Amino acid sequence: MGRLKNLVMFDRVEDDLHWDIGADVSPKYMGDDMVLLLGLTDDRAQQMMEEEKEGGATPFHSLEKWNPKLRTRYIMTWVNRWGIPLLAWDTNQISKIVAVIGDMVDVDDDVELVQRMDRAQVLLKTPWRPFIQHTVNVYIQGEVYSVHVVEECGSKSEMCHCR
Repeated sequence: MGRLKNLVMFDRVEDDLHWDIGADVSPKYMGDDMVLLLGLTDDRAQQMMEEEKEGGATPFHSLEKWNPKLRTRYIMTWVNRWGIPLLAWDTNQISKIVAVIGDMVDVDDDVELVQRMDRAQVLLKTPWRPFIQHTVNVYIQGEVYSVHVVEECGSKSEMCHCR
């Protein structure tokens, strides 16, 4: 079991990690920062931990043998938010808006580059279980704004309509 250093990788582990860990190992994201590394030998795990100690060259901050006591505490999920006022359109304010649900890990390029102002896609680390659909009332300069947060299914571009 590998513990990811970069949580943004959670939905790409099967595609991106083959370069770092080899084609004979099959990574499976499990939740939290945990990736099950099917086919990883003890020798290769030892080599990876040595590489990590020497220069931080692996995608994991730690490796450990899987055991039944390993449990996930949170999920990683992309959410969309609508109704963010222009006054709050920066990552610091957006992070505060979603803080009631979880910790902001990343935002999509449209938010960082201010390409779209109708919605913001945000990657959250949250203890909430699927399906997130929540409204946050935000107070900015004496005004109340309703910001809607909706979890996405699977990939970043696919919205949940599962309720």
